[in-house]
Amino acid sequence: MSDESDTKNYPAISFCEMDGTPMGFTFHGVPGGHEWNTFIISICNAVGTDQKITPDQLEKISALEKMHLEVAVTLSCSMCPSTAIAAGLIALQNPKVTTDIYDVSRFPKIREQYRIMSVPCIIKNGETLAFGKKHYRSY
Repeated sequence: MSDESDTKNYPAISFCEMDGTPMGFTFHGVPGGHEWNTFIISICNAVGTDQKITPDQLEKISALEKMHLEVAVTLSCSMCPSTAIAAGLIALQNPKVTTDIYDVSRFPKIREQYRIMSVPCIIKNGETLAFGKKHYRSY
């Protein structure tokens, strides 16, 4: 959500460096259902056993300016993981990008605020950007 004060008390799992510095990826919800894959793959991406990114993709990710991505998901959506993983990978590769993943069944205020009718839903800097499955090539 664009107003951080609204979400600071939401339960979350944040990925951090060994010294506690946030890595830019936070998962709000219970990693289960299809989102279990998002959680596990994002851990692998964070520790360096990441997905393969072409030099061209990495160049595009590195060129992104400061932004906050939010991805609204549900645990039963089979299309949500690839979008959530892509958004998380972007944040893990570019320190100017932060990504929050929200299970909207657990956080209905987000669903209401953005009038989310389907998932995955990508919100960039507090503005609804897109609905439907996306990969990091799409941002």
